Amino acid sequence: MAKVMVFIDGTWLYSNLRSLGEDFQVDYGKLPHVVGNQIAKKLGDRSVDIVRIFMFGSNATNYLDADKEMVKRRRIFYDVLREEYNYEVEVYLVDYRGRRLKRKDRHPDDDFSPEEKCVDIALASSMLYFAALPLAYDIAIVIGGDRDYVPVLQKVRLLGKRTAIASIHGACSFELSEGKNLKGVRDFDVIWLNDLMDEIKMSPEVRDVYCKAPTHTGPNPIQTDEFVRKNRAF
Repeated sequence: MAKVMVFIDGTWLYSNLRSLGEDFQVDYGKLPHVVGNQIAKKLGDRSVDIVRIFMFGSNATNYLDADKEMVKRRRIFYDVLREEYNYEVEVYLVDYRGRRLKRKDRHPDDDFSPEEKCVDIALASSMLYFAALPLAYDIAIVIGGDRDYVPVLQKVRLLGKRTAIASIHGACSFELSEGKNLKGVRDFDVIWLNDLMDEIKMSPEVRDVYCKAPTHTGPNPIQTDEFVRKNRAF
């Protein structure tokens, strides 16, 4: 059985999801396993074991109170990944220097561009670190598309590990996706998320959930398609 680790560039994924459709939402519980199944097929239906899933992303700091809810939603998103799907999550703060988060909400003359630091290098260093540990993984899957990953993919392969890339059409650098693999960055053809949309999309599921609200009346459990977090009262 091949051991697989999945390394997700959360900033890249968030920025490029619209390429899959204006309202498309990814099911993060399914995503790593769907791409893992693609690797299994490329290995001739050999079983794979996804031993770790890493998400590298960012959130805002030093922003105006008007955007407090937006920052809170992002923080809850990262908590859900940890608590519900057992992701290892690394979050790096972006200093907005007392501004609104969205450019359209700022003064027209304000050309401030927030600088996200560490996400790419954190992903690269984690992938290289685990590649250097004996038996940690056999195959690394990077969900991303930036050319910055070329050096680390090359080095990981020199350590005897295999690498794969899952990306989105139009959001993947030529160095990672070109057919001849001239840079030597991968061991498989690129896995295109565009081809897997039906498998990775968020689909509301109606199920029975016990309502623990003290004011609840009527039948219990009730049917709902709302997302209910583990060990949280509904």
